[in-house]
Amino acid sequence: MKKQTRLINSFLKRGSFLGKSEVSTYRVEKSGSFYVLKLANKKDTFQVELLKREENLLLKAKDIQGITQLVDAYDFSSKPSKSPWGYGILKEYAKGNIISQKEFVSDVYLKNQLEDTIHQLHGLGIVNLDVVRRNIVIHPAKECITHIDIGTGKEASEISKKKFKIYCGKDWERFDSLMD
Repeated sequence: MKKQTRLINSFLKRGSFLGKSEVSTYRVEKSGSFYVLKLANKKDTFQVELLKREENLLLKAKDIQGITQLVDAYDFSSKPSKSPWGYGILKEYAKGNIISQKEFVSDVYLKNQLEDTIHQLHGLGIVNLDVVRRNIVIHPAKECITHIDIGTGKEASEISKKKFKIYCGKDWERFDSLMD
């Protein structure tokens, strides 16, 4: 436990705060590479469950290209600690730029990449992918497009077939809204 807390604290000293939506998110450096560290406050069970959900979805989607992959997970709940964190996940950092409000994806190669990623996630039974501008990063050299946050996703096993189809449809509507 102390080792994990020290590791997180050393990340945060060298990291930069990316923002707070449901959880606190940081860009951190480890062994010369950048990663995204998402931390949930131990007093907020919703935040902790949200990160555990994202961890489970990323484990299920571990072979899919086009998403930021899980690197590690940290559970601080097993022992008392002075750390404010209850749970954390470390993910790959996608180099590039988030799609701006006035920008659309027009490159056919990138469109096909994102479309393939969505198809693969749906094939695994993962829907409700939050395919929105803030979650899509385009590499500076336009080599790849990455979906950086599938944490709101739902698995087919936890919803009805009807809901699954509805969420699939919404994912494709959102995909279409990003294309020109």
